[in-house]
Amino acid sequence: GHKSLRPNEVTYNTVLNACAFSAMAAPEEQKKALKVALTSFQELQSPLNNIKADSITYGTLLKCMANLIPRGNPSRIKMSCDLFEKCCSEGLVGEMVWNEFRRAVSRNILIKMLETKLNLSQRSVAAIQLRDLPKEWTCNVSEAKVYRTNKHRENEKKGNFTRRGPSSDSSAQRKRQRDSKDQNKDSSTPKHIRPMRSIRETSWISGKDM
Repeated sequence: GHKSLRPNEVTYNTVLNACAFSAMAAPEEQKKALKVALTSFQELQSPLNNIKADSITYGTLLKCMANLIPRGNPSRIKMSCDLFEKCCSEGLVGEMVWNEFRRAVSRNILIKMLETKLNLSQRSVAAIQLRDLPKEWTCNVSEAKVYRTNKHRENEKKGNFTRRGPSSDSSAQRKRQRDSKDQNKDSSTPKHIRPMRSIRETSWISGKDM
């Protein structure tokens, strides 16, 4: 390939995501996928690369640990906690990181991680949301990504979704154009000659196979 081309964080995130989706593979394949994920993360952090991990990187690697390491395995707990602490220190705990970390560790581990930072006596762990976490944990997450995530969530609650494809206005406009052409055609036909009309019937109207 071209020597000037270098992978960026999106490239590494894509590799990590592919590894995370090896959860349904055989155990040996899962081990290989986890090894690729960890190697890719280490390569990304190399001083030779002028790129840094972002919130998606941490969240996707936590997803790899949740998907590829069996529950109860000590290495799953240690690796997930170490990665989450590193993510917190860099202020990159976003929605995905928070969700995947809660999936990767048990409730007791989560309580131990949070009890020194949050007042857990007044709320359950399940009720803690991203906005409840210390600001220094989330301060470097892209505001644009947070805004889009929150905006999408608000639209889901309101039932507002962006429709794709041709709009109803454009469909109505095309119908008016067709009607206008038909009227012009009828007006150009002599009155003493009755124009022939073709009847089109589709199978979904008649209920019969055409």
